[in-house]
Amino acid sequence: FTWRGRRQNSFTTMVWRRLCRQLRCSQELVRLTCVHLRNYSCDGAARSTTHRKGNNIILMGSPGAGKTTVGRILAGLVDRPVLDIDNDHLESHWGRPVAEQLSRLGPEGFLQAEGEAVLNFTADNCVISLSGSNPMHSQAMDHIRGLGTIVFLDVPSADILHRLEVMKVDRIVGQGAGVSMADILTYRQQFYEGQYDIRVLCGKNESAEDIARKVREVLKWHNNSNEYISTRQVDDTEESRTFSEVVLEGLAPDGGLYVPKKMLRRLQDNEWERLVDCSYQERAVRILEQCIPHTELHPSVLKTMVETAYSHSRFQSDAVVPLVQLHDSQHLMELFHGPTASFKDLSLQLMPQPYAEFSRRRSKGGDQHRSLVLVATSGDTGSAVLDGFSRLPEPLQQYVAVMVLYPEEG
Repeated sequence: FTWRGRRQNSFTTMVWRRLCRQLRCSQELVRLTCVHLRNYSCDGAARSTTHRKGNNIILMGSPGAGKTTVGRILAGLVDRPVLDIDNDHLESHWGRPVAEQLSRLGPEGFLQAEGEAVLNFTADNCVISLSGSNPMHSQAMDHIRGLGTIVFLDVPSADILHRLEVMKVDRIVGQGAGVSMADILTYRQQFYEGQYDIRVLCGKNESAEDIARKVREVLKWHNNSNEYISTRQVDDTEESRTFSEVVLEGLAPDGGLYVPKKMLRRLQDNEWERLVDCSYQERAVRILEQCIPHTELHPSVLKTMVETAYSHSRFQSDAVVPLVQLHDSQHLMELFHGPTASFKDLSLQLMPQPYAEFSRRRSKGGDQHRSLVLVATSGDTGSAVLDGFSRLPEPLQQYVAVMVLYPEEG
C-alpha cells in the first residue's frame, strides 16, 4: 500500500476493510492490517541470508589483476596480516613451486590438487590473495566463501594482458601453444562473476595503491550501508530499517520516503568509464551493486534478477532503452520497448523479484508473509504492475497477490 494525504488514506483503509470482509481474508492468509502494515520487521529474512562467515578480506581476480600487490598494500591500510595462497600456502603445502607443480600434473590435475590443498587452508582476520585459478574449483570456493568477504578486483582486460606480457608469467592454468591469453581471461570470467560478494571496478591503468584504497572504501561502505531512515525523521531516536525491510514496507510510518542513512558511495570517473562498453544488463548490475548491500541481496542473485527482468523475451530492443539520434547532438532515449510499452516496465519488471524473494525469506524465518498489492490507476501503471508480478516464478507467486482498481468511467 502506498498513499498520500488523509483523504486517500481513508479511502484505501475503507477499500482494504471491504476486501477483507468480502474475501474473508484471515490473518493466516494475509498478514496485513491497516494498523500493523508499517510496523513489521524482516528478522526472518535477515536470518535466512546471514550465515556465519569468517572475518578475512579475500581478494579474487584474474592472473595479473594485482591481487598480491594490492593485498600487501591493503593489509597495511587495515592493519592486518597478509597471506598469498600461491606463495604462502600452496608452495609450502606441496614443497615445490607452483609452476613446477603445474608442469608435473597438467592443467586438470593441477586444478584438482590445488582445490584439495585449499580445502586445508584456514586463516583469521587476514587479507588473503587467491590464485587466479582458485574460483575454478567449486568445493574449494565453498570453503573459501566461509572464511570471509570475497572482493573481486575487476580490472580491465587490456591492463591484465599488458602486465602478463611484461611479467612473462609461466604458471597460468590453460597457458600453452595455440591458446591466447585473451581467450583464457574470457573463459575464466564466468567463474569470477559467480563467486564474489563485492565487486571493485578498477580503472584503466589504475595504480595498486589507488585500488587498495578503493577496496578499503568499498568495504567500509558495505559494512555500514544497511540502514535506511525516513525523509521526515527529525532525530536519531527512531529505529532505522534494513534494505529488505524498506522494499517490503514502502513508505515510512510517518509518510516519508526511505533514504540511506549514509550517502551512497560516489563512483569515481574511471569507474563510470568502465560502464560505457557494458550492455544494459551489465551496467544495471554494476550500478545496483553499489546501492544494495551484498548481505541483503547477493550479487549472484541480483544478476539473475536483472538478466531475467531485461531479457530479450521481455524487451523488444536488444539495447532495452535504445538511444536514437534525432539531429546532430540531439538524441532520444526510447523507454517503450517493454512488455506493456510503458516506461514503468523498466522498474516493474525488476522490482517484483526482490519483493517476492524478501517475502519468501521472511516466511522461511517463521513469519508467514503474504501481501496484497493494491493499485489505483487511470493509466498504464496497472498493466505494468500486473505484467511484472505475473512473470514471477511459480514458487514465489504464493507470497504476493495484485489487485488493480480502475475508474468506473474509465
